[in-house]
Amino acid sequence: MAFKKSILAYFGALLFLIVFITAVFYVSDPYALFHRPWFDKGKMYDNLRIQNYGLIKFGNFDGIILGTSMLENTSAVEATEKLKLSYANLSLSGGSFYEKMLIAQFAVKTKHIKSVILSLDYHFDTEKRIGNSFDPDLYGENQLAGKIRTYLTGKAVFCVLLRKKCDFIKRTLDRPKAWMNETEHARRFGGFDNWLKYANEDGQIRAAFDDLLRNESDHKSEYAKYQSVTDNEILPLFKNKDTEFSIIVPPYSVFWWVKRKSELEEMMRPFEYLVEKTQDLPNVKIYWFYDDDYVFDISRYKDLAHYHPSVNSLQLDAIRNGTHILDKSNYRRKIDAFVKKVRAFDLEPYLEKIRQAKKNGA
Repeated sequence: MAFKKSILAYFGALLFLIVFITAVFYVSDPYALFHRPWFDKGKMYDNLRIQNYGLIKFGNFDGIILGTSMLENTSAVEATEKLKLSYANLSLSGGSFYEKMLIAQFAVKTKHIKSVILSLDYHFDTEKRIGNSFDPDLYGENQLAGKIRTYLTGKAVFCVLLRKKCDFIKRTLDRPKAWMNETEHARRFGGFDNWLKYANEDGQIRAAFDDLLRNESDHKSEYAKYQSVTDNEILPLFKNKDTEFSIIVPPYSVFWWVKRKSELEEMMRPFEYLVEKTQDLPNVKIYWFYDDDYVFDISRYKDLAHYHPSVNSLQLDAIRNGTHILDKSNYRRKIDAFVKKVRAFDLEPYLEKIRQAKKNGA
């Protein structure tokens, strides 16, 4: 009898412990996966691949900005003023089409999202690519499993039980992951001489220089799977006819493109394909910015791809004013003009500066 009581006591204590810990996780809920924040008001989790769930579920907005680092500096407040809807910037650094699709679909299903501003970054190489910590179930049909897995990680346990490693940032829907004011990024804007100035202490600049000095890009062609990625991870978003989709093609610098001159025609195919596929969809507009001179103005770039936040403002102006639209009537002309400009660009003066800087120890 004593043994039986011991067994019952053991399992009773175990059950109590499980219920207690579950209650602690639910009440604490620092990532806002189950309810609005109760304790950490004014704060949010730094990882938007997880935090976006709570922002969408409990936030008050009817438009979202969902890009990569190319849209992280886009102000949701500015978008709200210019486009007359209430926006939140949910952009993911390095976000894939698949991640953005799942989050956008979840947002559209969860609340009446009238507008989605989406970046069409140049990554067509892998289907269903996900970043570290992104759990597709969190935004899919099996959300409870996704929530449980999220809180079973070591970092989450430390955060909930010990209040350590929570990685909180100021709670904002404007541009929570903006990098524009971080010194290591901001100091590079203003011209190529700034790149040279900080090359000694900036590994990203040195990597960009090494890339430019190579005779030709050695990257794996990223357009190989553009049809399947477009069909399976981009076009499904547009089925909701009540939502307007503004697709921004982020203008990488001419440096990024000139290293790929031999592949330019091939690399334009994804854009052509998407235009063809969306030409009869009235709720989709594609915005193309390679007609503008700033793509050839290195002072607006901090590296081969990332541009000054003033460009994000210009993109919102284009959406508001209905300019810079790429469609079937003009895409051939616009793409051909861009390819011609890239082929005519003289990179050699910049390469000579890099060589000279390397000789001087940069």
